[in-house]
Amino acid sequence: MIITLEKAASLLLQQDNILILCHRNPDGDTIGSGFALKKMLQSLGKRVRMDCETGIPQRYEVLFGAHEDDGDFEPEYIVAVDAADRKLLGKAVEPYPTVNLTLDHHETNKDYAEYTYVDDKAAAAAEVIFRLAPMLGAKLDLRIATALYVGISTDTGCFVYSNTTAQSHMIAGELISYGINLGEVNKILFETKTKSRVEIDKIALNSMEFFCNGELAFVFLPLSALESSGVTEDDLDGVSAMPRQIEGVKVGITLRERADGTYKASVRTTSVNAADICSQCGGGGHKRAAGCEFKTSFEEAKAALLKAAEKVMYAE
Repeated sequence: MIITLEKAASLLLQQDNILILCHRNPDGDTIGSGFALKKMLQSLGKRVRMDCETGIPQRYEVLFGAHEDDGDFEPEYIVAVDAADRKLLGKAVEPYPTVNLTLDHHETNKDYAEYTYVDDKAAAAAEVIFRLAPMLGAKLDLRIATALYVGISTDTGCFVYSNTTAQSHMIAGELISYGINLGEVNKILFETKTKSRVEIDKIALNSMEFFCNGELAFVFLPLSALESSGVTEDDLDGVSAMPRQIEGVKVGITLRERADGTYKASVRTTSVNAADICSQCGGGGHKRAAGCEFKTSFEEAKAALLKAAEKVMYAE
């Protein structure tokens, strides 16, 4: 059921023993939103735990601190943040037949929860959580503000992606006023790469192929290369944006092989609807950033992606 943000706040205020779920292979938005919401609810005296199937990348804990949970308790209310589809929550959601509430900003949200709030005009789910705070009666502090800033800045590419709005800047400005060490945060998020990440960048560039008269760049990251480089999930964050940065490229596709034999595709675009491409392959996301998964062979996954991309590119 689609609800208002005011209704979402009312529902949360009625609950206790809350579990907040972030999507697997987390980015700054799902982790920042989840952490901020957890701290807000804890400040109201509620017992809250946050979980993510694939763990929380270390750099986010460095930025806004470890995510202290309220001990071991049986969750009575399940909340998902920044997850357009239940399957994106992975194994963390398997014990729970119902997701009670989802707070999201993806226009492709599948309305899988009992109650759903989506603001597809928001650049990040963190903007939704920011607007939720006064409705809960929760006050921001430095850690919450930093987490929300991380969510907004990562989903906007440090405010350069086309999804950035005036609201994004105004919210960021207010968050900065809480004393965020802006230089350090931005350095960690956008200017620092591990050596293994640099190795992956080299692999990505060497594997790059061009299609559709050079308007589509395709990158494949095989499992063997990922394992030999020692790259982590966090290191891979941002690699998918590389193909889109090339002059003349409208669609960048990064296909990554997983240890379980499946493939994960990340699509980034400049003027083509990425969500339309991925929806044809069972995925979804935003107009300029979307993803999907394949349980087929590499050849079948690649062919399906190229076919979907070409269909969308030349239909526009």
